[in-house]
Amino acid sequence: MKVYTNIKTLAKVERLFKGLGLLGLLYGDTEQAIGLEDVLTKLIHEHKLAELMQIITRDSGTDFEEMELKELREILSDFFIGIVDFFPGVIQANLRKLFSGAESSTTGKAFI
Repeated sequence: MKVYTNIKTLAKVERLFKGLGLLGLLYGDTEQAIGLEDVLTKLIHEHKLAELMQIITRDSGTDFEEMELKELREILSDFFIGIVDFFPGVIQANLRKLFSGAESSTTGKAFI
């Protein structure tokens, strides 16, 4: 599934993450380590996972809540792998920790 990493998409993701208290994940304003499972759990509990997936894929026709978590992780990995090189410093380090060992399902490119 195609993911989008343009400025419009990033702005929407930033607003969503800010509302969930996850903005520190992107900008390093957090004191605790956050793993991908923690992010998924927060998104699921706040009923925002489908919204995030719709934002990054521009696909409102797919029922993301019916997808396997492995599939969701691949899409999220593709998105964050796609944006990590465009952010210097803290965001890059935080995202590298979050997706340590992950690789893009579309490009096969390792995250680290």
